[in-house]
Amino acid sequence: MRYMSFRSVACTLLCMIMISLHGQEKFEEQLSAISHMTPYQAVYQLEQYQAAHPKFAGVYYHLGKANEEMIGTIHPIMDYELLKRTIYNAKLYYGNCMHYAQNSSLKNEYFVGIPMKGKRIEYEDIIPFVRKKLDENKKTETLVDNLYMAYFAMVQRYGKCRHLFTQFCEQYPSEKQAHLRLETQDITLLETLKEQFDSLKLDISAFERALEVYPIEGYNLNIVYNNIRLYRLDGLSHTPFLISPIYLWDYGTYAEQFLAKQNSEFAQYYQAIEKEYQQINEAIHQIRKGNKQTIKCNPILTNYINKMDYESFMFPLTQIQQQCADMIDCYAKGLFDQNDSIPEQIETALATLYSKHIKRKEGQAFLTLLNKRLTASELDKYEGVLSASAGSTVEDIERFAQERLQLTDSMYNELCKHFYETIEGRIQPFEKFVDELTDQVITAEQLNVEHDTIVTILPMGGEYLVVYASGRLVVMDANLMITKTFEYSQHTPIKAAYKINGGNYAIVSPSYVFFIDNQGNIK
Repeated sequence: MRYMSFRSVACTLLCMIMISLHGQEKFEEQLSAISHMTPYQAVYQLEQYQAAHPKFAGVYYHLGKANEEMIGTIHPIMDYELLKRTIYNAKLYYGNCMHYAQNSSLKNEYFVGIPMKGKRIEYEDIIPFVRKKLDENKKTETLVDNLYMAYFAMVQRYGKCRHLFTQFCEQYPSEKQAHLRLETQDITLLETLKEQFDSLKLDISAFERALEVYPIEGYNLNIVYNNIRLYRLDGLSHTPFLISPIYLWDYGTYAEQFLAKQNSEFAQYYQAIEKEYQQINEAIHQIRKGNKQTIKCNPILTNYINKMDYESFMFPLTQIQQQCADMIDCYAKGLFDQNDSIPEQIETALATLYSKHIKRKEGQAFLTLLNKRLTASELDKYEGVLSASAGSTVEDIERFAQERLQLTDSMYNELCKHFYETIEGRIQPFEKFVDELTDQVITAEQLNVEHDTIVTILPMGGEYLVVYASGRLVVMDANLMITKTFEYSQHTPIKAAYKINGGNYAIVSPSYVFFIDNQGNIK
């Protein structure tokens, strides 16, 4: 039994040796094959061999080398997990090499690259080499971890800055509203944002230092700071940190400048409104005392309001206020220069009067817009500016605007009277009209209506506009056939009519001047 057992053991050992030798012979073929492969291909090839020969030290040595060669080709951030696994595998395979090399038959050609003390590779040669490799890979792993953590800290910090900025933007529809409605917690948020952005610069420096000891091939850390100029457009986008140059939103500067602007520019904004309203109110005060008063409005104030407080009720309110002031100024200056020929100035005077008429009509649209935008909440933003001159309630402001529109209408009526009084002595009775294009002559007798007087005839396209003193306006064709009739008896008696630029017509009475288009519709 003993003999048979020994024989069995001996046979088993012999078979193992033969298999091992056969495997080693096959491994030479493997080495030949992987010499023409990339490290990735070599690893795949060797792992197939290792699965069949799990205790062969040579395959672990070459697997360790192949994985080590792969380390430098793997992106430490984009493929961090793969790189960590590759470093781990390199250490694992080198460790297995040292483990399975003990008490094994070793061949020089399987361990090329390991320094030998003698002519043949020995286990004692493998130990220091592997330990050095293990130490090197451990250091590499530390550098990779430091780089990745520095990168992650930088990205996370910037993400926090972006989150704080987004949170701030989400509270207010516009930067102007943010300034006008800024609360204590908003100031705290912006101060925190600035602090976080200052810390971000420290994180970037830490990442730079990590890159110095473990550079990324083809990657150069180049930070470019972009100013935030457009509220709710700039500063909200994500930033790829692995594409150089890296464009970062300058949240720190934005927070600093916003707070500085809050403490300076918006005080100036309120001062500009207060100054404008004070001078207009003074001019109105003089008018009511019977004194003419020239006034120059701030031409950019309404744009300033839109800039600082977009869609605010202050825009239509100030438009109404300035229209009133503009009419007062025009009334004080007059429509005519008494030093020049009056007939030559009529066209210019009517153009001015027409522009004032159109502006006056816009006043109702501004009043509608004011009523739409004006709320107690909105009024709170301007209580300090308006309380003294216009009132402190919604009803007060609405009444204030109505009074300004009424005064504007009154001033326009005074301008109309002024125009008529200036031209009255120069109005001649109508006798005939000569069409300069057709040479057609139309006399008053041809168109006279019983108990009505023809004021004038004006060309209207290919037709004629006949203006009667009664306020009756008739459109006639070339054959003097009536095509349209309009009645404006509320503005009688009509004393004169003129064709002005833009295909419009001015109809003049002693107390009022109104305008119609080339279709006879009142403007």
